[in-house]
Amino acid sequence: MMVLGAAALTVGNAAAAPEQLSESDRAALLKKLDVIKEDNEAKVEARFRAANSAYRQAMSSGSEAVKFYLDCVKKVNFDDQNKSFREFREWRDRQDAKLSAQEFRRALQYQLRWLSLTLKAASSDGPTTELSNEAADIIADIFADGEKLEGQVGVLQQGVNGTFFARAYKLNGIQVEKWPMSPLPLARVFDEVILPPLRNRASVERLHRAWESRIDYEAQVVKVLSSSLRQKNESKSREEKDREELAYEKFLTEQRPELVWQMEVDCFKAGDQREAARRMFRHLTKNLTHTRAPEWEKEFRQLITPKATVSDKPAASGDSAGDEKPVASVGRNVVADKKAAGEAIEDNRMFDVPEGGLDPFMVR
Repeated sequence: MMVLGAAALTVGNAAAAPEQLSESDRAALLKKLDVIKEDNEAKVEARFRAANSAYRQAMSSGSEAVKFYLDCVKKVNFDDQNKSFREFREWRDRQDAKLSAQEFRRALQYQLRWLSLTLKAASSDGPTTELSNEAADIIADIFADGEKLEGQVGVLQQGVNGTFFARAYKLNGIQVEKWPMSPLPLARVFDEVILPPLRNRASVERLHRAWESRIDYEAQVVKVLSSSLRQKNESKSREEKDREELAYEKFLTEQRPELVWQMEVDCFKAGDQREAARRMFRHLTKNLTHTRAPEWEKEFRQLITPKATVSDKPAASGDSAGDEKPVASVGRNVVADKKAAGEAIEDNRMFDVPEGGLDPFMVR
């Protein structure tokens, strides 16, 4: 019996000894992992297609959008929570005024459009001209429909991955790098989606137009918001109303000039150097009292100063190491050495000093 026991122990130890994976084992496991991955990707793609088809049908009209919205709410908040249809009906009746509002229905259509575009972005490798164009169209339509969307800023700012539309199709975990999950606020949509594909020589005119649209939209947001606040708060004091009225004026004098400067710098870097430099110089001379003007002048100087190259000759032995050929100050010839700059500016009158001269900081 003791001999048999020892034999059994020996066999048990042998079976428990660690083993390395064989090449065939590794290949089999990798193959199974590939199958699992492909199966999962196929299921996700199928869910994307099914969701996108439903979204496109629902966004066709306000009535379709709110009907689909109710179906999604029912599934997420009631069916999946094992709540009765009676409870859903009672909730729906309490929401009747909101659900009947044309503004809310219109906002749901835009929410669906942005969600559909987000699914397309999730399937792409990054910002594309097609995504840029579609995003620009949605933003343009939102602002064209401004009066039809009164009071719906919250809906338009909600991340589409958190909507009932996404949650009903289990897409609420969707994340897309450098992609805003809502069409508002504007800054991220333009900075991350609309503008990047346009930053090249071939698209520089479209880049400039896109920037002009952005600036116009930003102004509309401030103006409409201030106006709606005044209309809805007639009981406010004169002092409070004055502050709201000053918001638009502040945008025009502070924020808009900064956005215009960013536009021209963007176009300059995209390849439109001559025209952008012309506009930047004029912008500087018209906004010398702006708090950002010194920074603009410094940035402008850096942009137009020729970069040193490996072919540049070293300083002569008699020259002082710190001596450099000074670049002419802004307001005269912005190119100190046309040959070194690699691009002549034939008509330097576009940089003529305005009547009254420049502020001292411009010529330091």
